[in-house]
Amino acid sequence: MPHRVEFTPQQLNDLTRGGIEKHIGLYLGPIVLGFAFDSMLLGCIIQQLIWNVIWTPSDRLFNKIILYSVVLLSVATTIFNDCFFFHAFASGFGNWYRLIQLDYIRWHPILDCVTVTLVHIFYLERGYQLHGRSKWVPIIVLPFLLADIGGAIGGTVMLFKIPDTYDLITIKPFFYTWIGGTLVVDLLITSIIFHKLIKSRTGWSDTDLMINKLITISVETQLPSLVVAIAFMVSYGLKANAGLNVFFELFHPKVHVVGLLTVLNSRNKLRNQLNGTSNVKENNYIGKEDKDRSSKFKPKSKSKSKSGDQDIENDINYNPTQLTIIFEDELIVPHLGTRIESSSGSSSDDITTDPRKSQDETDTPSVDGGSDVKDQGDFSAGVQRV
Repeated sequence: MPHRVEFTPQQLNDLTRGGIEKHIGLYLGPIVLGFAFDSMLLGCIIQQLIWNVIWTPSDRLFNKIILYSVVLLSVATTIFNDCFFFHAFASGFGNWYRLIQLDYIRWHPILDCVTVTLVHIFYLERGYQLHGRSKWVPIIVLPFLLADIGGAIGGTVMLFKIPDTYDLITIKPFFYTWIGGTLVVDLLITSIIFHKLIKSRTGWSDTDLMINKLITISVETQLPSLVVAIAFMVSYGLKANAGLNVFFELFHPKVHVVGLLTVLNSRNKLRNQLNGTSNVKENNYIGKEDKDRSSKFKPKSKSKSKSGDQDIENDINYNPTQLTIIFEDELIVPHLGTRIESSSGSSSDDITTDPRKSQDETDTPSVDGGSDVKDQGDFSAGVQRV
């Protein structure tokens, strides 16, 4: 390991102590809080993992590989951080120079990058599937993802060439490439998913409400990681060797893992809301023309010059068919345009549908699947891939 040959260990210790004691809260406070945040987020990850195992025992193999990999990496990172804490504040108690040495810090970019990249691959696959396997999705994201990985590797290599945080400013190009790439990938993937969900709105009240919930989940799970990455970049730009940088670095990857688990576990709540029983379950269509009407059920105008075909056309405008939604795990959502009476004391005869039928309803999908597979895939992908 590189070391400063022009100073004795005692001189280095005295110099470090003098510098830290002038701003002890700026240097030691954030480091201690970083260890605390890291441990708390690990507890959240383990709790969410337990819920995920209980709620989705038959999840896709791809999801399980990504999930268990990032959880194991999170546990390993916390153990690594605890060793750093013991090295600096227990076995190294009284040795001030250990607080600015890079024996442990130089490995953080690699551990961070591996964990965050796996989370990005998960979201990238979701965006890819959501857009019907369009090749432009990975083409846009992959260059920034590779830049993120390259910056982390280059930063780690450079950290092995400097002895302590006094020279940390020398890795600025690699640091900004690493964290900047992470930030851009987060923004791109969130925008890709957000744009597709916005375009998936159909005009049906229940369906659009569910899409709005998916958009909310997507934004809420990505926002914390974006904020932490921006704060990390700003703190490094202001003072590269301050303890505030260590604060963000200690728990930065776990913010992404918590967001991933939140997305996976939210599917259970969405399924319950879609399939929950109530006294009346009705999905209302609100088209562009309906927004201009003062009353939703405005009587249809009939004239002597109009034939029976005009009435059928009006029925189609007022009662468009609601698509069946099929999830990847073979869960089928019933027709949301169906009126369902209270479950208590009801039988199969209690379920009735709208008596008005259009000529085109014979071509629409039923609960067993249908002709419009593309539209079904778009929305089902949105539920699975927020």
